[in-house]
This record gives sequence, C-alpha cells and structure tokens, in this order.
Amino acid sequence: MKKNYLAIHLVCSCSLLLVFLLGSFHAVAATEDPLQQVVKTTPAAKALKFSATFQGRGDGVHTCPVTGEKVTTKSLKADYFGRTVYFCCHGCLKAAQRNPERFVKATMTEQQSAVKTYVAKVVQAPDGAEFCDE
Repeated sequence: MKKNYLAIHLVCSCSLLLVFLLGSFHAVAATEDPLQQVVKTTPAAKALKFSATFQGRGDGVHTCPVTGEKVTTKSLKADYFGRTVYFCCHGCLKAAQRNPERFVKATMTEQQSAVKTYVAKVVQAPDGAEFCDE
C-alpha cells in the first residue's frame, strides 16, 4: 500500500512539474525570441551591417560615403577606383578600407545613383554610429 502511495505521489509530482515547465515554455515561446527583439529594434542600416551589398550614404566629396555626414576636413581621404574619396572620421575610413566596394563606386555619377537607390530602400534612416569614432 505504501509503495502504491509513493508511486502515485511521484507520478502526480512529476505531472505537476511537467505542466509547470510546459506552461513556462509556452509563455516563453509566446513571447518573441530575444534575438528577434534585437534585430527589430536595430535600425535597418545596422541590421545590414554584414551585408556585402552597396551601403554607401554619401558622395565621398562633400559627404562621407559611409555615414552620409558632412565632411569637415579633407585630411581623411583615400584613393578608390582612381578617385579621391573623403571621410568624416577614422572609423569610416577604416570601414571603407576593409570593404571599399560596400561604400564607394567607381565614378561620382555611379556613387550618387547607388546612394539614392540604397537610401530609398532602407526602411529607417541610416545610422552611421556603428562606424564613426567621433
């Protein structure tokens, strides 16, 4: 009799524990995945951070090709595709050095067209804080 009581008690306890755990799992599953929370709250430009597609935001003469910020000094520059391109800070220069085709096109006309296309398809205004070190 005592064995039956212990077995029933054990089964009930395990059942309750299982119901509790499944309920907790369901509650967690019902909420969004934490990774999805981060992706959704991140601006579109940051969500595309590791994309190989063109993401330039400026012309490289008056505005930084990485962030679109106004170029205040002509000392931060690099030559890409036979033209001199200017940057707003060292972080942007480094980003372009790592992957120039992501931010710079061969001609000014191509650059302006590509920037216009990229900015038009980005849902949220691009944020250059991921690159700028100022």
